[in-house]
Amino acid sequence: MAVEDHNGLLRLEGGGVFGEKAGHFIVMPMTELFDPPLGSILHGKLQYSDKIMLPKSFIYEVLGRKLEPPWHFEITPLDDLYTGAPSPFLAPSLAHWRRRHPVQALHASNFDFRAPENYIFMPDWMMLSLRLRPRDVVAMRFVRLPEGGLVSFQPHQAAFNKLANVHAVLEQELKYYSCVTQGTTIRFKHNGKEYALDVLETLGPKDVKVDAIKIQDSDIRTDIRPSKEEEKIRRRKPAAGASGTTAKGETTKREGIVKGRKET
Repeated sequence: MAVEDHNGLLRLEGGGVFGEKAGHFIVMPMTELFDPPLGSILHGKLQYSDKIMLPKSFIYEVLGRKLEPPWHFEITPLDDLYTGAPSPFLAPSLAHWRRRHPVQALHASNFDFRAPENYIFMPDWMMLSLRLRPRDVVAMRFVRLPEGGLVSFQPHQAAFNKLANVHAVLEQELKYYSCVTQGTTIRFKHNGKEYALDVLETLGPKDVKVDAIKIQDSDIRTDIRPSKEEEKIRRRKPAAGASGTTAKGETTKREGIVKGRKET
């Protein structure tokens, strides 16, 4: 009821998600029941994308306001907007974690507009990044993100950096993401194997540091760092010596370019 009341007041004031104040929404995870049919570009890929399901009322807002796609939304775990106290919807342990964690918000784009009013559905990696549980409440607002300049990724698995033509794989999988947020961990599935990549840094135009960037319809540079697995192995080894290995190890960062593409 508190969520519905808050959003109702915003609508009366002529604001809401597309105004200065954020709307409040109950979060639920996407499941295989949401998977688009065969033939859709997102078939089997919803969990490996930045797509969220929004209420039907949103489509009337974006069309009525004549907003050009892509449409991006900033999602923030909700603490009390007036006192700063943890939200009554949020488990105390998660509230404590969130105060210490650098990821305070992330950004998403729309999948479709079939969610019940006051609800949104999101992939598992988003819920993990923000430490959300089903039926937690978030604040969400429409944002315009800067076009991307460079994104630095760190794979979790060493196997990712060993893929043949790793930058071609990265370009292929990033087409399911319209934007990326620094500090999050996004997920890919390639040839039946799942990979996790930390977004270490996002640079906008003229390489200015920003919290998030638009990668849809943008030519971005990508920087792939040595994986977390490789770093762990390197820390266990002695420093460079008789073996001739260097402190940097066998894998160094690799740079590439992801060409802008139109979403279909």
